[in-house]
Amino acid sequence: MGEKKEFAYNLVAMFIVICISFIWMNFDDYIPRGYIIEKYSASFTNNGLLYENYTYRIFADKEYHMLYRKWDSPLHYGQSAGERIVLLRVVLSDENIDYIPYIKDAAGIVQILNNSSVGSSYIQYIRENAEKNEAGIYVPNGIPKGVYTVKYIFRIVPKVQYDGDYYMLRLILASEHPKYEKVEVKFPTNFVVYSLPYLQETNKNIFVGKVREGFKIKFWVLFTNIDEFSQFYVDNVDRNLLSVASEESFWESVNYWGSWSVAYILMFLIIIIPFLYTISYILWGREKKYEITEDVTMPPAERSPFIVNLVFKNEGNCVNYGDLLISTLLYLRKKGYIDISKDGKCVKILKMDSYEKLDEYSKRVLKYIREMSDHGVLDIDHLKDKITKALTSGNREDLEKVRRLSRSLLVWGEKLDKISSQYIKKPPKFVIYLLLFGIAYIFIGFLAAFIFTDYAIYPLQAILLVILYELQAGLMWRHPEVLGKWKKDYYKEKLKWDKFREFLKDENRIKEVALIYSSVLDDWLIYGYALGVGKKLKKILEKQSIMLPHIVENIDVVSGLEEFTPAMFVSTYTGGGTGGGFSAGGFGGGGAGAR
Repeated sequence: MGEKKEFAYNLVAMFIVICISFIWMNFDDYIPRGYIIEKYSASFTNNGLLYENYTYRIFADKEYHMLYRKWDSPLHYGQSAGERIVLLRVVLSDENIDYIPYIKDAAGIVQILNNSSVGSSYIQYIRENAEKNEAGIYVPNGIPKGVYTVKYIFRIVPKVQYDGDYYMLRLILASEHPKYEKVEVKFPTNFVVYSLPYLQETNKNIFVGKVREGFKIKFWVLFTNIDEFSQFYVDNVDRNLLSVASEESFWESVNYWGSWSVAYILMFLIIIIPFLYTISYILWGREKKYEITEDVTMPPAERSPFIVNLVFKNEGNCVNYGDLLISTLLYLRKKGYIDISKDGKCVKILKMDSYEKLDEYSKRVLKYIREMSDHGVLDIDHLKDKITKALTSGNREDLEKVRRLSRSLLVWGEKLDKISSQYIKKPPKFVIYLLLFGIAYIFIGFLAAFIFTDYAIYPLQAILLVILYELQAGLMWRHPEVLGKWKKDYYKEKLKWDKFREFLKDENRIKEVALIYSSVLDDWLIYGYALGVGKKLKKILEKQSIMLPHIVENIDVVSGLEEFTPAMFVSTYTGGGTGGGFSAGGFGGGGAGAR
């Protein structure tokens, strides 16, 4: 594939990753649900009354029977003592639906409101399904799909802190809940109110926003006069409560934005990487334009199979050892260093001199043959037996020898980079730094999730975003033909090798040229395997064997050598509700839901 096509495909893949990232960061918008809470509105008054409206959109027809609101603090109905929330009223907006308003208080006692008379089976259903500190409505026949609003009135009987000037109430209206699509909370204008960072103050003490599932709806409410509160409990403190509220809300903001930034910094990088990739390609990666118009039916240059496979096929990334070993043996045979039996089962060393004329990998193969042969002849079946016995006998000396020689047939790491760097300039170093940054970011994500526990969803999302980020950075690193630069005129040679590779897969052209230039069949097989199309070429030549009888021997040789691959020796070296409440530490919590 040409570098321009590779660049275009990688760029498309990167933009697909961006789309996936956006979906992942807003995954709760794509989770199929039977209902959503379209709006939550609340109003807190001077005398401690809390008016709440929950607007539901029900998608599943008559699947749900209860719409409820749960608190984390004690919930009561009627007279009681202590810090508590007192339910005064619960109403469903749709008068055409027969419903039963209920409360299950802090003691677990179920009461039916509005003097409704219901059967014991209904009360038993509520008792079994409702949780403590819960109020709501029960529809025995199921709630039809549609939009409904449940209205609550509560009296807040809190413990407040007092510093001599201000009373302060930490009011938590929700803590565990599904996502609220829209939130609006109002307080009296004579109150001083601090909120969480994702709730914005639009007018004086009117806060709006969109609240993710499980995020708190919390306020620090300060006021100077509580004479209108019917009941309250006071805890005198010697701290300036205005400063306390400001400081606590500030650190909540630090926790939120710190957690948020862990995810969105990575999201930002995912968005800009395609643009960084494009700029890098323009500055460092674009090759000179070459037009290869001729029909390349012969190897473009006298190269060793190792260089052809590593550099001109895999562009410095890796080596295909199975194909490379076969092509190297055929190459050494052509050069006169070895002789291969007609069936490809035996390899005989003919000479061991003139090593300096060979490439490094050819030398390694010759050394392997010499060390594993008997009197200069390597029998492939005998080699298999030797390796098998070394693996199963437990003889450490034999096993270590087999492993040492097997490792000698592999080239990796810096040696590969050093060889390929003679032909290709690697991508800029910042690409590897991007990859390493992604690995380090996993630890940052876990650390942030541990520190910012209330907003841990963002770091956890970031940890999975790392996979997408690494995919993008990996595309930049794994394709040096795009960001790397070919030296001298090697790119032109590379294009010729590509064209030669396409020729070796063309059955009609092979048939045509083979009849004229039968002497090149050895080179075709050598470089066909080096270029990764050897097996296909072999099948094409087998079809031509009737017209070209003299190539049968070459095919038989290759068939035998296909058993002599790294597969023989690789084993020798691998060893549903919401909550709310209030207190001096925080009163309220909970939230709304449906079941």
